[in-house]
Amino acid sequence: MTGYLTILSGFSLIVSLIIFGHVFRKKDFGEILKYSIIGFIIAAIDFIVEYAGTSRGAWTYNESVYFVFDLIPIELVILFFTGGVLLRFVFLNANKIKIPIKLNTILYILILIMAILYAINSYLGIETTVMSLSVMVGLWGLFNISDKNKKSAILVAIFVAVVDFVTEVIIIGSGSYDYINGFSIDVPVVYGLFTLGMLALIEKFDKKTDVRTP
Repeated sequence: MTGYLTILSGFSLIVSLIIFGHVFRKKDFGEILKYSIIGFIIAAIDFIVEYAGTSRGAWTYNESVYFVFDLIPIELVILFFTGGVLLRFVFLNANKIKIPIKLNTILYILILIMAILYAINSYLGIETTVMSLSVMVGLWGLFNISDKNKKSAILVAIFVAVVDFVTEVIIIGSGSYDYINGFSIDVPVVYGLFTLGMLALIEKFDKKTDVRTP
């Protein structure tokens, strides 16, 4: 049975064939191999995740022209392979694209959107997390922290995440509090990502308030 997944994978296959055709005209067979390797790696990673989930009944797929192991649509394998090809092509050519808007502005907009969505879902009583918001904040922080402080900032963020994980495990184990859906690794990851954003703010604030005396 065909569906939207079949159409999407077919479209992505056409785009990938165009990319391969472009590289083939240059007779750069090394590049073709590199594109193929990236595609296979991404397809393999997704296949493992899909099998782990579908075999346990965590999720199911209802439409496909062919199910691998009677569980995974063949379209997903094609989609992620071609996605890897497209990802490499975009990455290698991204510097040639002139975006009329600054990356910082894009991140500010995404942070605002995620914050509004979180607030709306919370108000409506819809189960939600701050993971998507924390990812945007973390990316903004990583982009805005200076190169000289980037390594130490990442280490501090990792340290915060580890400390939170250990602390929460101990406190939850003692019965002081608990999460409705149980404690997950997402919680310390969120703290680590927000830490990156906070460290970027600290650095920006220090630069603006740094008054040099003659």
